[in-house]
Order: sequence, then C-alpha cells, then structure tokens
Amino acid sequence: MITNPARTWKLLLYIAYVAFCSKVLITQVLISEPSLELYKYIYSLIFILALISSLPFITKNNWLFILVLLLFFSLTYMHSRTTAGYSILALGYFAIVCQKIKVKEVAAIIFYGNLSIIILISPLIFFSDYPLYAPDSVYGVRATYGFYNPNISAILILSFCISFCWYLRYKTADKITFLAIAIFACLICVFLIDQTKSRTSETLLLVFMLGVIWSAFSPRLKFQKLSLFMFLLVSLTIIVFQFYTITQYNNEMLDLNITMSGRIGLGNILYSELGWPNLLYGVDIEPYTPIDFFFVAYAYTNGILLSLLTLYLIVRKLKSIKLDIIEVSAILVTLMTTLTERQILTPYCCLMLFIIFAKRIEKDT
Repeated sequence: MITNPARTWKLLLYIAYVAFCSKVLITQVLISEPSLELYKYIYSLIFILALISSLPFITKNNWLFILVLLLFFSLTYMHSRTTAGYSILALGYFAIVCQKIKVKEVAAIIFYGNLSIIILISPLIFFSDYPLYAPDSVYGVRATYGFYNPNISAILILSFCISFCWYLRYKTADKITFLAIAIFACLICVFLIDQTKSRTSETLLLVFMLGVIWSAFSPRLKFQKLSLFMFLLVSLTIIVFQFYTITQYNNEMLDLNITMSGRIGLGNILYSELGWPNLLYGVDIEPYTPIDFFFVAYAYTNGILLSLLTLYLIVRKLKSIKLDIIEVSAILVTLMTTLTERQILTPYCCLMLFIIFAKRIEKDT
C-alpha cells in the first residue's frame, strides 16, 4: 500500500526516465554487442517494472488512454511487424505520471535524471569505438563526444541545457542570479555544440537564450494564448512544409534539398514507394532511413489517426495551462527540432511533454 503517493510518483518518474533514456542512449555508443544487449535488457526491465508498479494507481481515463495506445500499437505490429510505436507508449506513460507531480518537482526530476544518465553513460564512452572527434567531408572535423553521430551529441547537449535552465527557473527566486547562471550555462553549451558543427542545435540554443533573457524580465507563468498559438503555428508550418516538399519534390527543389542535407529527396522516395500514410496503422520505414522529417516519420510509423490524436491531446492540454516564457521557449525549441530531427520521440529530447503535462497549482499557473 502506498503511504506517500506524491513521493512514490516522483520516484517512479525518476526511475522510469533514467532507465528508458539510458536504454536509448547506449545504442548510440559503439560497444561490444553482448554488453550492449545486456545493458538494454537491464534498463528495459527496470522501465517495465516502474510502469507496471504504476498501473494499479492510475485513473480510469488513464487506463483508457493506455488501452487506446496499445490498440494502435497492436494494429501496427500485426500489420508491419514493427515495434517503432513503443516510444509512443513510453511517452504516454510519462505524460500520465507527470500529471501526478507538481511542475517544479518535475523540473527537478528531469534535471537530476539527466545528471544520472550522464553518470551512467559516460564510462561507456571510454569503451566506445567511435572517436571523440571524427572527420567530415563537409565540415572537416566534428566532435562526436563518443556518440556515433555529431548531431546526436549536439541535441543531447541542447536538451540538457534546457532542462537545467527550466529547473533553475523554479529553484532560483532572484532574477539576476537566475539570468547570470543560465546565460553562463548556455554559453558553455554553445561552445560544446559548436565543436559538433551542428547548425540546427546551435541556432536553437541561441533562440532559447533569448527566451532565458526574456524570462528573467517578465512576470512568471503568465502566458497561455501565446503558447497555444505558437504550438499550432510552428507545428502546422512544419507539417505542411515536410509533406508538401516530399510529395511535390522536383528539380526546382534541388538547392533546397541540398540545404536540407538530402532530407526532401529521401522523404520523396518513401512517399513514392508507399503513398500516403495509412489511417489506422503504421508501417516499418527502416528500409527507407534516414527519414529525418519528424512528422513524416511519425505519421508513417504510427498511422494518421494516432498521430492526430496525440497532437489533439497536447493542444487540449495547452488550452488549460499558463506557462513561463522560458517554458514557451523550451516548447518552441523542441518543436523546431522536428524540422530536421526525430529525436523528439526520446524523452530526454522531449522536454515539451514534461512541461505541458506536469501538475500545476494556482500559484504556478
């Protein structure tokens, strides 16, 4: 029997978050196959145990939501034999647990969870076959920090920096102290990301820094319509751009495709082979990878109906909450990563979900 529900939910979120993220991240570090599989099984088991421990205490509506996700996941698996929708189940679980925990505590859990992940993953980098710096035909030498792709390293640094600033916003009452520490942290991360030559992550971190500065000089947790309008505008713009370019791709888009590092052409191959995404179930898009347009990959992997359902739930939640400008900035940056990356499906890159679904009381909202 749970005697302290609040403490139990916080512990479950921390354990599940660290386990799931660690399981995903170790696949980005090249270590021996037996060791890799062992780590994956251990972290997967811990995550599943945390999930199962939560089930007896969630509401009927939460149960219904999980059953709907399982239904779509089963349809996709039976049709395409792909488990890509597993990440949606995990994010759905995190959204449910977040609703039980106050927002400032969620911010602390995610930050300390990220620190724990760094501690767990860092030793593996020394055994990785990937170099800390790797040659690149376009950029010369790019820092990988032990991961197989410099862009992965960059977006991890970006996500960690945002989680730190979000935590700091609730932890620090003095605005000048908050601003000084946050800007210093951002500048360090800008330097680290610059070594990876990731244009996207570096630009987004600079955008987030503007939000940090604005946040220090604006009333806390004031914005409601702004966050909803921004989410709808950015997400719809990216969705239209991604689907229009892959379905209408022609010679006039060659320069744009080069600018987008071939993402449009690869998406067009997917569209030419499979047509439009299915309504009820997803398909295995691994033979067509890399498909880095997030919303394209999301719709094909999960089906149109589930994709629209999850977006609707986010919009509905945004309509009922007020956010600090630093949280609006974090959501904006998270959304903008979907233009060229798919990492938003991993919890450490989906800070938006924790911000939106965390429990808010009157003084917070």
